[in-house]
Amino acid sequence: MKAIIVAMFLLLCAAGAWAQEDSVPSFYFTTPLDLQSGREFGVLDGTRKVDDTTVLLTAPTFTLWKPTPRGDFSLNYEPQFEFFAHYGHLSSWNHQAAFKWNYKMTPRWSIDANDQFVATRDNSLRFDSAFLVPRGPYKENGTYLKLNYDWTPKTRIKTHFDNSFVSFREDNVTRPLFFSRLTNTYGLTVEHRFNPKSKLTGDYTYLRSHSFDKYDQAGFLVGPSTPTHVVAFTYDYNLTPRLPFEVSGGYVRSAINSY
Repeated sequence: MKAIIVAMFLLLCAAGAWAQEDSVPSFYFTTPLDLQSGREFGVLDGTRKVDDTTVLLTAPTFTLWKPTPRGDFSLNYEPQFEFFAHYGHLSSWNHQAAFKWNYKMTPRWSIDANDQFVATRDNSLRFDSAFLVPRGPYKENGTYLKLNYDWTPKTRIKTHFDNSFVSFREDNVTRPLFFSRLTNTYGLTVEHRFNPKSKLTGDYTYLRSHSFDKYDQAGFLVGPSTPTHVVAFTYDYNLTPRLPFEVSGGYVRSAINSY
């Protein structure tokens, strides 16, 4: 609900900015229609593996874009349809939507915001990772808000807030796999540019997670999570226009494993 409220607030702010600019956004299709078909082997269907002929239809990405003298706003949505010839219950309608907004309020103050939503039953189509979960209803929403202040022409201060929600549940496996978690991140970043070629960035982040599951897969009570503190520094230097150099380091402190 917090993410939805923040998203609605940002959309209302963007609508107010449109009204001030007295203009109408434009609509585009920013990716082509894509159709793939083939034979898949070893598709996980609960505790068994099946082979089937599949069709994957990715519709064009619908994009609403509105540039203004003070900033830009974009909203996009891409649907994807996955069909199985003989195992229709594995077919899915996958969603991917996002919006991005940046606005310069004054010569020194500006705001950046974006939100990304994903809903799918086939995580392998989206995630290229060794930590894949079985097929099942997966939802993810991430909201990012950043407030920028140009302290001097060479120094910028940023405060940022992240709200990330992820949910998954699959009961048709040997042991039910489920998780539903909300993570909030608060941070402060200071960026100083020494010259056009080099800059130093320092960042502090406070991260706190909350599980909506009362018990885990083993039946144990899920306790409250401990906060995570992250401090990081990054130095960038452009050796040539095409050869950048970057060195970074930091410190993470948490009482438990943190990702």
